[in-house]
Formats: sequence, C-alpha cells, structure tokens
Amino acid sequence: AAQTAKLMELNTRIPQAFYFHGVANFYLGRFETAEKALVQLEQSGHARDYPMSYLQMGIMNARQGEIPVAAKDFTQFLRYMPAEQVSVAQRQRIEQQLTKWDAEGVIDLEALEAEIDSEGK
Repeated sequence: AAQTAKLMELNTRIPQAFYFHGVANFYLGRFETAEKALVQLEQSGHARDYPMSYLQMGIMNARQGEIPVAAKDFTQFLRYMPAEQVSVAQRQRIEQQLTKWDAEGVIDLEALEAEIDSEGK
C-alpha cells in the first residue's frame, strides 16, 4: 500500500498503481482508501483490465448497503473475469446473490445487464 501510494504521487496515469493500491488497502481493511483507488481505476477507463476490482467494489458497496451498485459491480466482475480464473463455487455464490436480490425486488437483474451491455458499446 505504501509503495503504490508513492507511485500514484509520482504518476497519476498508471492504472496498475490504482489497482494494486486498491487491492492492498482492501485486504488491510482500509475500505475508504481502497474505494478511492478503485474508483480512480474505473474513471481511468481501465477497470475491465482488472476485473477483480469489480468484485472488491461489490463487496464494499454491499457492506455499505448500496445493493444496486454492488449488483452492478458483481455483474461486471462475472462478465469481465475470465471463467477459468474464477472457481465455480465463487461464481455460483455471486450468481445466487444476484438472483436473490432480483427475487427480493432490490434490483432488476435483466435491466442491469441491459445497462451494462449499453455501456459496453
């Protein structure tokens, strides 16, 4: 976390620095700092290159009660993370959570997927 903070001070145009800074702070439990770095990564247009960032953002947003935002993050994680890099069990847990939120009426999964499709074009 300290090394990536220094790197980000020196050059704010290195997406890897935002990603690794976000990851390091996520695992250190510094969620506010992690979120800032991962939001910067997304704003840079490089988040798809680091799909784990979507999973981490989803976890943080879910913890904050931002379920629609978390659902979008989880959906993007499932979409952009290569299938062979995610365990079947992890993928299923995320899909089950999304289905549960959809059944509870907290999100509209079909509309969410359409929104992500339209953003990707």
